[in-house]
Amino acid sequence: MKTFTIILGAGAILLLLSTLLCGFWIANQNLTGADLKSALSFHKKLGITASLVSIAAILLMIFKYVK
Repeated sequence: MKTFTIILGAGAILLLLSTLLCGFWIANQNLTGADLKSALSFHKKLGITASLVSIAAILLMIFKYVK
C-alpha cells in the first residue's frame, strides 16, 4: 500500500507539472481557432486527470494514517 501511495503521489506531481507547462505553452503561442480549441481540450483533460490522481493519493494517505 505504501508503494502504491508513493507511485500515485509521484504521478500526481508529474501530471500537475505537465499541466502547468502546457498552460505556459498555450499562453505563449498566440493560438487561434482550431489550434486553440485543441490545445485547451488537451489541457483540460490533463488537468482533470491530475486532479483525480491527486484526490486518490490524498484519500489513500488519509485511510492509511487514520487507522
